Amino acid sequence: MRPLVLAHRANAGGRHPENSIAALRAALRLPIDGIEIDVARSADGRYFIHHDPAFPDGTILEDLPASRLRKRRLSNGEPVPTLEEFLEAAVRGLVFLDLKQSCVPVELADRALALLPPERLFISSFWHPGIRDLGKRRPGLRLGVTVEARLVRPAEALRAAGARVLVLPSSCADRGTVAEVRRAGGEVWCWGVNDAREGRALARLGVGALVTNFPERIAAQSRPPSADSADRSTSSGRRL
Repeated sequence: MRPLVLAHRANAGGRHPENSIAALRAALRLPIDGIEIDVARSADGRYFIHHDPAFPDGTILEDLPASRLRKRRLSNGEPVPTLEEFLEAAVRGLVFLDLKQSCVPVELADRALALLPPERLFISSFWHPGIRDLGKRRPGLRLGVTVEARLVRPAEALRAAGARVLVLPSSCADRGTVAEVRRAGGEVWCWGVNDAREGRALARLGVGALVTNFPERIAAQSRPPSADSADRSTSSGRRL
């Protein structure tokens, strides 16, 4: 079975600013499974799609109220999109929400669930206690924990957070990590997969999703024969 292919920050090869509505629409025209986006919380509790904690002028995003954030513009002239705008525009596929800054996981999840069904959402964060609490309070959601380094006991980290997916850089996805997580009933998802050869190698290891800045390229290289693809889409329910 092939891994899911997700556009990193809704990036479709760099033709539009990352985490923009234009990038999202371009990505969803590709034969991919969905997108990954970054979610940050404003000073007054609104959620916006933006990766960096600060703008180029040094202003901290989470220090701004929504009214001032809406005046900020991306390089294509779009305003920084709200969570609601982004999810309404995500007309198909899986939406991977990567929680940043001061996000409140349960609050964020409830707002996302008001717009999309749980089977179209995946939520992960570097803040593992927040994911654990979210899993207890919203048990129907698919959850992951994000790390930046290879773990000695990856399955234990998943169990401690009550998550099923370990999200890590592609450079940290070795055979032992993937095998241990899969034996425990979980999956490994990788970001930073921008080389087709690396994508094929990760697929052979059993990685469950490839998060990439070049989704069209990676999808073309990781796609199996059509019969296998059809079998996966109907039997696993993961191809959305």
